[in-house]
Amino acid sequence: MIHYVRDSKNRDIVDATSFDEDLRVVIIIENFSRMLLNLPENKRKEFISDVSSIDELRGEFFERNLKKETPTELSKRRIKSFAKKWDLFYVED
Repeated sequence: MIHYVRDSKNRDIVDATSFDEDLRVVIIIENFSRMLLNLPENKRKEFISDVSSIDELRGEFFERNLKKETPTELSKRRIKSFAKKWDLFYVED
């Protein structure tokens, strides 16, 4: 399954693919940077931290997956939460 996080102009910020036993996450730097620069300065550090956390989902799956979620369950839960927090759009394919 593919998980996307998109901004209001339909630009991908996160592109994640979950497989049966693995996952991969790509942060689209150009769109991430554009959003970062448009945020108020007092929100930028938190946004960077949240994006970094999404970028580390593969490590979370293999090292700290205490709920024993599948790659799809973990990706969907964490990426949807991130999108909602930052008023972005979660799309799955």
